[in-house]
Amino acid sequence: MEANALESLLEQESVPQKAYFLLEEDAEIEDISTGNIIQWKAKDKFVVQLNPTSYNIRKSTEFQPKGNFNGQYTANYGEFQNNSPKTLHMTLLFDAFFALEQKSGAKTTSTLSFQTESITGESNTMTAKQESRAIDLQKVYIEKILSLTNCAKKTSRPPLVTFQYGSVSFTGYMEFVDVQYKRFDKEGEPIRVEVTLSMKECKKE
Repeated sequence: MEANALESLLEQESVPQKAYFLLEEDAEIEDISTGNIIQWKAKDKFVVQLNPTSYNIRKSTEFQPKGNFNGQYTANYGEFQNNSPKTLHMTLLFDAFFALEQKSGAKTTSTLSFQTESITGESNTMTAKQESRAIDLQKVYIEKILSLTNCAKKTSRPPLVTFQYGSVSFTGYMEFVDVQYKRFDKEGEPIRVEVTLSMKECKKE
């Protein structure tokens, strides 16, 4: 299915278009392990490959009891502190052959099965598809999303970013990113990656 046909189908079924992270400020970030520099500009978009199947927004109310209330649970034995920021938690899936699946018109299920067959070498047809080189997940997606947890050189803090998906707009800092490599090709390069992340709410200045 062509990309525009897919988008039309999603629109007809009232499915939100691609989720993305929008940079709210310029940021120059160095990856300490590789030495690579990632330059983010305000309004840069990091579009996720596949929309999240679910996400969770959490808001808690903190209660601080008085130290000397002597077990008397009256109306003033403590106070609520309703000033904790919201947190956003989600899991994203990245698949090296998803773009090829869109171009070829194959269904996602067949793409996933051909990955397994390519790894085990059980199918010449599937191996030939692998040779056409799928995207490099590490460079195209993982390094960029990991960089959002690093402190920018100018501000000494992670860049402010907004997650946008349908009517949901959540602005804050990346709290953590957990990358789980799920499947690999014959050379050991990741072809399917699951990323769990959390953001802490923060208003734009």
